[in-house]
Amino acid sequence: MPSPSPKSVVTSMDVFDALRAIRDGHRITKLEWANPNIYCVMHDRKLHIHKVEDNLLHPWILNDGDMAGMDWVIVADNEGIVTVHSD
Repeated sequence: MPSPSPKSVVTSMDVFDALRAIRDGHRITKLEWANPNIYCVMHDRKLHIHKVEDNLLHPWILNDGDMAGMDWVIVADNEGIVTVHSD
């Protein structure tokens, strides 16, 4: 996984904050996945995982690890670097 740029701060969040971020139009990923090219989005009011390598949306069914995870982050639009803004 690329290191965050010096200007960015990586702050993880729980799944509920991550889902709010998706609702607000952000792409999210888990630090555990160690790949900002795999991220979650909402499309047609359904949750999907997008994998850049195959450019497909895969249905996302939340599992226990997703629900318990505290390592959700927002994927920035620039260079795939994982960053989170603070509200």
